[in-house]
Parts: sequence; C-alpha cells; structure tokens
Amino acid sequence: MAGATEISMCRRSWRAVPALALACLAPGLAMANPEYSRRSGKECNYCHPANTFRMNEAGRYYKEHKSLKGFVPPADADWQKKIVPPLKPQGGSSGKGS
Repeated sequence: MAGATEISMCRRSWRAVPALALACLAPGLAMANPEYSRRSGKECNYCHPANTFRMNEAGRYYKEHKSLKGFVPPADADWQKKIVPPLKPQGGSSGKGS
C-alpha cells in the first residue's frame, strides 16, 4: 500500500507551496528591515513599538520620506509606544462626487 503513503506525502507537500511562493516572489513585503536601522542610525524600536512590526510616528515619517532627516519627535513622552494608523493609498478617487 505504498501508493497511499505517496499520495499523503504529496498532499502535505502541496500545502507548503503558497507560503514558499510568497516568500520567493514577494521579498519586498517584509515588515521591518535591519537595513533601515543601519541607514537611520536608530534601533528598530525607534520606529516600531516593542514586540510589533506596526509603526509609530517615526516609522510613518521614515516610510514617507525614506529618511528620518527632519523628523521631530512628538512632545508626548510615550510617543514611541503609540502605534499610528497605516498610510492611506494616494492617487485613486475617494468615491465621493464633487
């Protein structure tokens, strides 16, 4: 009954295909990148609150400007811990009539 074992192994192998394809075809989807830390001279937690890949004000600024040059930290002492909403896509219509 070796045929049943081969079929079972084949089914399990196919489950990994979508994850492997995503990893190979979309490397740009990575959340945080150590290269950003090297370029900015800041630790990861400067732009990302602890234990998350979501961004705070500094992270959003870096995403928009590709640099922290000109970034002024908010006056709030806990600003690094606060997650900001993601940026909205630019371009398209808002769906409202003029």
